[in-house]
Amino acid sequence: MTLTQVTKAGLHEIALDHVFTIGASGSSAYTFQGEGLNGTVNNPTLYLTRGKTYRFENGSGGHPIRIQSTSGASGTAYNTGVTNNAGSGTVIVEVQHDAPDVLYYQCTSHSAMNGILYITGALPDGGVTTAKIATGAVTTEKINDNAVTSAKIPADAIGNSEIAANAISGTEMQNNSISTGHIVDQAVTLAKLPHGTSSNDGKFLRANNGADPSFETVTSTTINNNADNRVITGSGTANTLNGEANLFFDGSQLGVGTTSPYQYSVATFESTNGIALQGSSQSRLLFRHTGGGTNLKMMDIQSSNGVMKFRSLDDNTTATNRVTIDASGKVGIGTTTIGEKLTIGDGDLKFYNSNEGSNHRTTFIEFQNSSNRITSESNFGSDGSSAYAAGYKFTTKNYTGSAFETLTPLVIQANGRIGLSTTSPLGTLGLQVMTNARVHFRNIGDIQSAQAGAGVGIDVLNDGNSANMDCAIRAANIYLKTTAGESVRINRHGFVKMKGDMANHMSADGDNYHEIQADNANIQILNMKHGSTNGYGIMMQLNHNKATHWAHRVYNFANGQTRMYIRADGDLENTNNSYGSTSDVKLKENIIDAPSQWDDIKALRVRNFNYIADENKQKLLGLVAQEAETVCPSLVKEQPDTDADNKDLGTTTKFLKYSVLYMKAIKALQEAQTRIETLETKVAALEAA
Repeated sequence: MTLTQVTKAGLHEIALDHVFTIGASGSSAYTFQGEGLNGTVNNPTLYLTRGKTYRFENGSGGHPIRIQSTSGASGTAYNTGVTNNAGSGTVIVEVQHDAPDVLYYQCTSHSAMNGILYITGALPDGGVTTAKIATGAVTTEKINDNAVTSAKIPADAIGNSEIAANAISGTEMQNNSISTGHIVDQAVTLAKLPHGTSSNDGKFLRANNGADPSFETVTSTTINNNADNRVITGSGTANTLNGEANLFFDGSQLGVGTTSPYQYSVATFESTNGIALQGSSQSRLLFRHTGGGTNLKMMDIQSSNGVMKFRSLDDNTTATNRVTIDASGKVGIGTTTIGEKLTIGDGDLKFYNSNEGSNHRTTFIEFQNSSNRITSESNFGSDGSSAYAAGYKFTTKNYTGSAFETLTPLVIQANGRIGLSTTSPLGTLGLQVMTNARVHFRNIGDIQSAQAGAGVGIDVLNDGNSANMDCAIRAANIYLKTTAGESVRINRHGFVKMKGDMANHMSADGDNYHEIQADNANIQILNMKHGSTNGYGIMMQLNHNKATHWAHRVYNFANGQTRMYIRADGDLENTNNSYGSTSDVKLKENIIDAPSQWDDIKALRVRNFNYIADENKQKLLGLVAQEAETVCPSLVKEQPDTDADNKDLGTTTKFLKYSVLYMKAIKALQEAQTRIETLETKVAALEAA
């Protein structure tokens, strides 16, 4: 049998190569199959031999593999002996004899797909000597983790004689490389520590910011102006404190400006005494916020000569007394001139029962020593049997000469009926007395009045005396009057003029507008209530939609400034551009972060348009409700169309909730900011690479 000599030239070049088949595990790792690997391995560490050829058949698709001399996604490409480096398909590596000891493979598209290529070659025992290793050639990255173990170093192989003097300094040791586990017990003795000289007695060995440790003296702290129970504060000078003569604290009491605090000292923290303030002529407690600015609102409590005042202040200069309590216990609200136990100046007094929703409805105001009482009674005059309804009885006592009799001159029933001298009114207003019951209608042609004028009319009198006229109709005007003067009139033009407690009408005989006035503090000028569960509110009807005319106006007559308009064309204008809604956390529940609004905002179509009914065809900017509804249905609500009498026309109109849209836009803006910041971070990293 004849053997044919097999030469390299007679073989296909692939037959002499070492082949690795490469795939991908998503974008997190390469998968390798080939020599020395047990099945499929993710990002394996490979050992290549100098002088050999390796074929990396990359079938991962979209993950080009690059051979590098340094690690990382931005590492330096190594092209010596490498074919199709970083290309798609097969990459061929012919390992050069002078190749670096360590190379790397890296996906050029995904940083997590990478690994190490250790370059090896057979060496005889003793072939690697110090003469053959350049200084610094052996680095930690060229030694596998745990490659050098105690088993590979003979006992006592490294002793003092193997380490030259000063050979190991701080630069040769990594931080925390020598732990207690690496130091033999008692290896560090006092003899191996600096001793110093006699001048170092009493000093401490101090770390010196990377330099050799030094002996230092601990500096003492001086307290100036020190005395018992003084509060210690900083002075601005190193190692120096001050004892404050005006701040005294003995462990339970704090004195400001006094060293002898007692029950009425500047301040005590005793549980029985609370906090007490003391001054030479008066004491004061000020409540002030730190927001600054003009017209700063503050409150203080001032006590002087047995009188306590609760005051409001503007900019700490102008004080207004709100409540005063004198030494006898009398209280004045809105006045410092106190006549009775409770005096209220220019204000109202309100009594109410807080047990709303229960049947405990009986409350009363009683005037002692006069037997007068105003009583609230449950189910008094109720149209039904509910104990939640309440009426009022006003009772007095009259002395007949031999005994007292109880009288009830006025009742107000829960159903709204009023009884005068009767507890059982038959109608809305009931008057029942034995004598002198009077609602007086008469001819007053003989009575002259500057406001009412002379003529035939109707008076409702309280005692038949025209000086105490309550209601009059004369000279085509209707008047409501009290002893204090006229309060309401309906003039001859049909306009209602209600001046309330103001001195004068704005236009008593005018034929241009109705008027309502009031001059009491902290009350509303008009209060209207609709009792139906299916009612409507106020409707303002105009015969045009002019943008220059207003339907509602808020005007400050004190300074002649208009604060707000609602225009006839629907525009709302105000002076401070401030709008809001209730948002207190106490009113809310199920509070969570809103989901992404990015797609909704992106999908909305912002349009230019004009309204069909607008004669001027003004171009507007906004959304179309039907289009917005396809993106986010909750942005749109639908209302029935009604005529001027609120009759349903059978059609509907869609409205857009722009206030919700603004919140969605804010959420989308926050998402955009996050995306921008992420991109800025990536750009900065790329620019720094």
